[in-house]
Amino acid sequence: MSVQTIAFKQAFGSDISLDYYPPPPGAALPAPVLFSVHGGGGSGGDRKDVRLWSFALARARGYAIVSPDYRLIPECDAPAIAEDVSDAWNFVTGGELNKKLGKEEVDVKRAVLLGISAGGWSSTLVAARAPVRPAAYINLYGTWSLLAGDWGKPAVKPMVLPGIDQATPFLLHIMSEAKAGRGKPNFGSYLNIFQMLQTPREQVEALVQANGISLEEFKAYGLDGVMTQEEIIRNLLCPYSVNTGVLEAICEGPDGSTPNWAGHPKDPTPLIDAKFPPTLTLHGTGDSLVPFHVSETFDSILKSHGVKSELVPYADQDHMFDLAWHPHLPDFAKITGFLDSVGA
Repeated sequence: MSVQTIAFKQAFGSDISLDYYPPPPGAALPAPVLFSVHGGGGSGGDRKDVRLWSFALARARGYAIVSPDYRLIPECDAPAIAEDVSDAWNFVTGGELNKKLGKEEVDVKRAVLLGISAGGWSSTLVAARAPVRPAAYINLYGTWSLLAGDWGKPAVKPMVLPGIDQATPFLLHIMSEAKAGRGKPNFGSYLNIFQMLQTPREQVEALVQANGISLEEFKAYGLDGVMTQEEIIRNLLCPYSVNTGVLEAICEGPDGSTPNWAGHPKDPTPLIDAKFPPTLTLHGTGDSLVPFHVSETFDSILKSHGVKSELVPYADQDHMFDLAWHPHLPDFAKITGFLDSVGA
């Protein structure tokens, strides 16, 4: 499996791109696609933030993978995120990706949507109203609604990450410059989560190989880069904004912005109906960034509309509990079993 970077739109005179990983050799074409929307609090991460188990899933099921960039807060407002993710989805499911590839390689009616953490809000909007709906939606501890949590208040259980206290003055500067309109639009900030968490190298390599990825592929995909100090600080803005309760405020963008909340509502609940795709939600009950009750509410709303919805709680697990997953774990079988049950 190789990777191809393709621009799907422009903003502020610059390309916004997605990474396309073709289906594995021997897969039937056109192939289904796993459309993975990265997290990062809306303020960090980029298209390289793809879960390793996604590659194992793609190999096992003959999927291609798409992972898009999107504009980040606080230099832009949150509706810009939803617009970009929607445009990327429509680029794929509307056939433009196949045109770029020069062949019908992707089955646009068999796209599985994966919304991770902050990627859950824009993903839920896609699932609720896209011209081509997902065949299935995997909601991975997602902030499906910006109003479902208390992100305008300091966190009850702050997330502790290496370097966050030392980075505080720099994070305050980033937010101050953005608020004043002096921040340069940001289309993604590279995140090597294993570097951020200071995971021992031998553990990373073992996990990569357990997911059927060679170390050469890991590097070639751009997933094994070394983060700069600037990227490390930038990616600490997510936990800092949740810990301190400023996430809600920075979603509004710079002073003078006119966020299109009417077009991209903070709460997708009114858009949810019986046509919403079958949904699997995976969430830790000890999550310090996205409280577990957020997913309980989502599951309840979906079921009230007759949507097939499964909520799988992970007792006492915190955010990003899935980082060490691989196909030899029963957790992987929960995903494949759900996808089998809905024919995705």
